[in-house]
Order: sequence, then structure tokens, then C-alpha cells
Amino acid sequence: MKKLILLTLAMMLALCVLMPALAEGTIKRIGTLQMLNMTETEYAAVQKLRARIGKMMNEEGVPAEHPYYDGMLDEEPEIVFFDSLDSMLMALDADQIDAIDLNRSTAKYLCANNDRLAILMDYSDPDENMLSEFALNGPMGFDFSMMLQEENQSLADELSEAIDSIDEDELEALTEKYITGAINGEIPSVELPVIEGAETIRVAVTGDLPPMDYVSADGQPAGFNVAILAEISARIGRNIELVPINAAARPVALSSGTVDVVFWSRSCMGVNEARDNDFQLDTVLVPEDEADQEMLEKIETEILPDFDYAVYADKDIPDGLIVTACYYTDSTVLVSKQ
Repeated sequence: MKKLILLTLAMMLALCVLMPALAEGTIKRIGTLQMLNMTETEYAAVQKLRARIGKMMNEEGVPAEHPYYDGMLDEEPEIVFFDSLDSMLMALDADQIDAIDLNRSTAKYLCANNDRLAILMDYSDPDENMLSEFALNGPMGFDFSMMLQEENQSLADELSEAIDSIDEDELEALTEKYITGAINGEIPSVELPVIEGAETIRVAVTGDLPPMDYVSADGQPAGFNVAILAEISARIGRNIELVPINAAARPVALSSGTVDVVFWSRSCMGVNEARDNDFQLDTVLVPEDEADQEMLEKIETEILPDFDYAVYADKDIPDGLIVTACYYTDSTVLVSKQ
């Protein structure tokens, strides 16, 4: 009994040391990279929705490494946009913000390389049930695709076809090498194919989401996104030229013709349906049994009345821009100081 009490006390102490954000309402100001077509106020509403979904996931027993807990977020969270990951991390270190909104892979990379950071609100299994599928492929999703101007629809279709041609085993191997392996080690460099006489596609990289979108100290882009581009280049027979830019400059870089393609990261679930004004939740989430149907109805009655998911799904895509198929699915987490 004494050992059990000591173990319990030790666990409580560890939580206090590792997770200072357990204090009620600690997370008030949340930093995130500049959105392309969403205001701070609109994204604050998304954070509030995620908190509601996190609470519901807890009630449904969805497993989580670091679950949402009541009172973690302030009732009216404030979103602060940043032009780069470095400026956001400096603001967190200076207590100008309380947490950072990031994709899970980048969060794990940062925490593995900085023992002063900790992950909050981490759910990572979209196949657990209909609720987690909705959350992690929807409002808590962080899917990676590419963005182009509408007049480049044929190129977007070509890129999507190449993305779809990367089979599960190939994607798993790339993920293991450039994401899982890089989180606790070096981010591997990537050699892009050079195809003599082929057309060149210019792709913007920001370096703001390592090990996904990464630029090394010597200015060389690397990481998972570049590895995906290497695969695409070989499949479509075109050269890829990487152009480092600031994250906030992506729309201007596209509209000015400085680049042909930029990376875009947001949930892709329901984007096409939203754009066609034909969004119905059961068309993107197909219930397989009675339990799924009951959960779908719960989502529709307890979440969607206060949050128009169809609008959210298409919201961060500026007019005149289109996105390709998604090539990697991640979830969204918060990162705070330990």
C-alpha cells in the first residue's frame, strides 16, 4: 500500500513538472502559422470546437496519449498568427503565447529535440470509432496536399494522379525514413531526379514544419515533403525546382507566378463536397453499423448545429486556388512549455 501511495504521488509530481498547463484555463493565447484565408477569430472557433470534441472523445473512451481535459483551454481562446515557426517558438519561450497549434509529427519532432516542450491534446487513431474518424479526419485533422491556381487544374490533376499512385508500402517506407526516423535523429537529405530536357515545376518550401517541410542550416530543403516530390517527379517526368519562401507569402508567390505549387496543410475531408455545395456528413463518413449511425447522429445534433463543418472544410482555400489529393494524414495537437 505504501508503495502504491508513493507511486501515485510520484505520478502526480511528474504531471505537475511536465504539464504546467493543467491549471484551469491556462491556454488562453494560441500561436499558429499564418492562415491563407481564415481570420484569427474564425480559427479560435475551431479551437473551441476541438475542445468540445476532445471532451466528447474522453466520454466515449477514445484512447489518447495526452487527452483533452476540462478547463485546459480558456473559454474564449485567442489565436495569434505567425509568419514562421521560429518566431512562434520565440513567442512561446517569452510567454507571449501559451501554446502552439501544430501537426502531430512536427510537434513530436520539436519535443524530441527540446525537453522544455510538451504535447497536449493528442489523439492519433482515426479508426477507433465514428467520432474519432470525424475528429481526426476533420476538425482535428492536418492533411498534407498541394495548392495551385485554378488555371493549373491539369497540373493539379496530374499531381493528384501521381500522389494516388504511391502505394501504401511505398508511403509507409517514406514515412518511416523521413518522419518516424527523423523525429529522434537527423532529417535525411533528398536527391531530386534530374530529367534532361523536361519541364520544370517550381514548388515553394517554407521549412516551418520539420520533419515534413524542412530547410537545413545551409539552406537546402529536405524532409518528407521533398521526398514525396522526388516520387512525383519520377512519375510525371518533370523536374522540380524548390523555392524557399515565407509561409505567409504563399498566395502571393502563386498569384505572381514566382512558384507553380505550394504546400497546403488542413483537413481534406469534405473539401470537394463543400465546394460543390453538396456536403452531407454521411457522404464523407459512411456508418457501417448501428453504433456508427448513433454516433453520426450525436455529431450532427451536438456539434454541427454550432459549427458549419461544410464551410470550415473549404474555408482556408483562397478564391482562385485549388488543392490536390492529400498525400499524408496527420492530426492536430497543441505544444506548450513544460
